[in-house]
Amino acid sequence: MIKVNACRLVRRLYAVEGLSEREIARRLGISRNTVKKYCKGEYTPFAKTSRNRQRQVVAQEVEELIKKSAEGRLKENRFARQKHTA
Repeated sequence: MIKVNACRLVRRLYAVEGLSEREIARRLGISRNTVKKYCKGEYTPFAKTSRNRQRQVVAQEVEELIKKSAEGRLKENRFARQKHTA
């Protein structure tokens, strides 16, 4: 993957200066397939898509069970101390 500046340079060389895809690839030292992809505009490295994930469904009973078990463990381990042995 090339950087955004290189992508813009590829497009400028192709559209403004009229260089061939092969010549652009040779000058910049990147693959001709990559140059073709950027010249056609199929891919833009600066356009990021966000992932919209849905929250996992947790039943109310399960949520309460998790909270109760966590509270119980905290109460049991409140006075327990770590023992170090040599």
